[in-house]
Amino acid sequence: MLVHRHDPPDRFVVGTVGEPGARTFFLQARTGRLVTSVSLEKQQVSILAERIGVLLDELKRTGDVADDSPAGADADPLDQPLVEEFRVGTMTLSWDADDQRVVIEAFPVGDEDAADPATTDDGLAETTADPALDPIPEPLPEAVTDQLTDELVDELVDELAAELPSTERLGVPDPDAAPDSGTGEAFESSASEVFLVRLAPPAARGFASRAETVVSAGRPPCPFCGQPLDPEGHLCPRANGFKRVAQ
Repeated sequence: MLVHRHDPPDRFVVGTVGEPGARTFFLQARTGRLVTSVSLEKQQVSILAERIGVLLDELKRTGDVADDSPAGADADPLDQPLVEEFRVGTMTLSWDADDQRVVIEAFPVGDEDAADPATTDDGLAETTADPALDPIPEPLPEAVTDQLTDELVDELVDELAAELPSTERLGVPDPDAAPDSGTGEAFESSASEVFLVRLAPPAARGFASRAETVVSAGRPPCPFCGQPLDPEGHLCPRANGFKRVAQ
């Protein structure tokens, strides 16, 4: 397996390329002169940031983390040259209690099936034996993602808050793959490539804060139908007989 490892990175951020409505989202880590960039869906960014926040909140509540305040906001653009290593299919999020690190792993699209479906509900076998949440459904087109993401996130956060596992899987499952068994056995991946980042709690909090800002900086919602509103407007099905609504 090819491992793009940043432990810890000098910088780990979410950034975009393109105009609102046609943005490509990237995770990017830099350690010294090594820069790794992978692309992913807006929905994946939103849910990853949300779950990191919930994880850190729970760790503070239980006293496992005393302070996770980030040192400062990172508002700089993505590092150049921007070279995409792969497009993300599945991610795992875990907490390494021994090293006090938030651990994020990202696997390429198509590698979701590299592991036995009966053993993929957990992220890192070395850091957890707890059952994980069900995989996140395949991302929807951006036209409806903004409308549905909040509902999906709320549902996942409620489930996570009830019994927070130390590792969870954030994924885009293959619709043709066999269903997960939910056994919660250790994750045994034979994936061809992985992007691995280990963060101290303050760095993880800073990453989540920027990610939320980047996601919310897209197209504003239409006041009538809630779908993303392009700069030139759109034909709204709820505004006076498909009237074109502009920003």
